[in-house]
Amino acid sequence: SAHGLDAAFVSGMQALGYRPGIDELIDLGVHGVPVAAAQELASLGLTGIPVQDLIRFRAHGIDPRFLRGMADAGFPPSNSDDLIRLQSHGLDPEAVASLRAVEGFDLTVEDLVRLRTHGIDSDYLGGLADAHQPGLDVEGVIDLRNHSIATEVFCALVRAGHGQTDHVVALTVHGVDPGTIEEFAELGYRALDVDELVRLQVHGVDPQFARSLARAGHGNLSVEQLIDARVHGEVRSHALRRD
Repeated sequence: SAHGLDAAFVSGMQALGYRPGIDELIDLGVHGVPVAAAQELASLGLTGIPVQDLIRFRAHGIDPRFLRGMADAGFPPSNSDDLIRLQSHGLDPEAVASLRAVEGFDLTVEDLVRLRTHGIDSDYLGGLADAHQPGLDVEGVIDLRNHSIATEVFCALVRAGHGQTDHVVALTVHGVDPGTIEEFAELGYRALDVDELVRLQVHGVDPQFARSLARAGHGNLSVEQLIDARVHGEVRSHALRRD
């Protein structure tokens, strides 16, 4: 029979609730959609998928198991455009489910595709989420990833009080690590903001230098005095210590 269409094919589709017209039958045959595919979908609890979507799924290599997995992950077959987009970006049901299981994010198809494009998996996303930083969103996650910021570094900076994404990026780009912030805090510099930490780093003022000044009798110095001491080799009195 033409295009593999015969009475068994038609009756098989009808048994599944389909009443395809002649054009749809031809399309099914041309695209090689077997009755077995529709039967497997039905056995997986997926029924009522329009004929044109059956054809589109077949054309994109999307099988019934993929559709069942995506439905379980929150994307039923009725969202055919979404499913095709996810599949075209290499997102399988397991990856989608694990990403969407990370708390604190209500990931859309657009979010999932962007995360995939930037090489972000559930391990990285979950590692960042462990910091429980308010306001962390997909855009921020991508920014952190693009700057190769490890989840451990992010969590440590959150604990140090510098968890805003732009602050984390600024500190990391300038080489200010969590250990440096902690050492400054131990020396009494507990209220340094990001700009101050970056300025100290840029001018080569590290905790060891501040500690050496304190030992020489120059403790309780302001950020400006610390920088002056490094740049000019002397401690000036024009700036007061800021706590």
